[in-house]
Amino acid sequence: EDVDDESTLQPPPSVMTSNYDGGEDEEAPVHDQLPTPEEYKAKMDQHSAGHSAAFAQFSPSKVAAELSEAGSVVGDVHDQLPTVDEYKSSKTFEGGKKSRAGLYTFLLLFLATAIITAVTVPLVLKEEEKQESQANQSGFVQGDGSSGSSGSSSTSGTGGSSTSSSGGSTSGPATNTNVNRSRYQKTIDYLVDIGISTREELEDPSSPQYQAADWIANVDEYQIALPVEVDNGSDLIPHTPFTERYALAVFYYATFGNSWKYGLKFMEAVDHCEWFMDFITTSGSMVRMGVAQCETPSGFEDNLVHKLVMPNNGLAGSI
Repeated sequence: EDVDDESTLQPPPSVMTSNYDGGEDEEAPVHDQLPTPEEYKAKMDQHSAGHSAAFAQFSPSKVAAELSEAGSVVGDVHDQLPTVDEYKSSKTFEGGKKSRAGLYTFLLLFLATAIITAVTVPLVLKEEEKQESQANQSGFVQGDGSSGSSGSSSTSGTGGSSTSSSGGSTSGPATNTNVNRSRYQKTIDYLVDIGISTREELEDPSSPQYQAADWIANVDEYQIALPVEVDNGSDLIPHTPFTERYALAVFYYATFGNSWKYGLKFMEAVDHCEWFMDFITTSGSMVRMGVAQCETPSGFEDNLVHKLVMPNNGLAGSI
């Protein structure tokens, strides 16, 4: 239901009411809250002063001063850093030092190699020329050494004289340091009993017989067995591997074997049938020097010396 009674309508408390005839308002609560012109102007002046102070912090002069100070610090740091040219120069210098160090090391190694080669090559060539000259003088060129024939020991005590010249040497057998009196005395008695040497020769320290008997009894590591007397009362057999080895030792000492051009394996601790070396002549044929051949004669059980070859080997003395 619509209500038109104006007496029931009330204006809101904050709305100003006025008379149409221009009378004063009965109440004006909103207007009373607005500042007066003087208050508004004072407040605006305060805000303007605050903004001016704030903008003053970012004035161009102050900002320029701060930037200038920061620039000086950056400039100092930049001044401490190398330039591009300086950096390239330092890298080039470091690379140059490494390159020079490697070059110096290579030169030192090359120089050491050259010195060693210059010293050793002439010595080797000189030794080869010496050996070739000796071989040419004797008419032989040494070939591959070969092992000797098989079989037990043997030695033929053939005599004969030899002439000598100086030449390559072969060291003699070791000296006696541990005398086996029992074996030595048996050796002396055996050699005297079979008549191959006299007791005077075997007791004379300067004789080749004495040196050979001492060597075969006390020094020779091969230690060939002494023959024994046959039980049926027959005489001792004079031609045995023991007497052959003794005779070859006498031959060695009597002809100054330590001064032979080629040692030919004499006095080594092997079967004396292996005391030889093979040589190739200038015509291409092979010649065996030393104990050139061993064989077993009819009626014997042992392999005995059959041929002794000593051409142009620098022998001296007599037996």
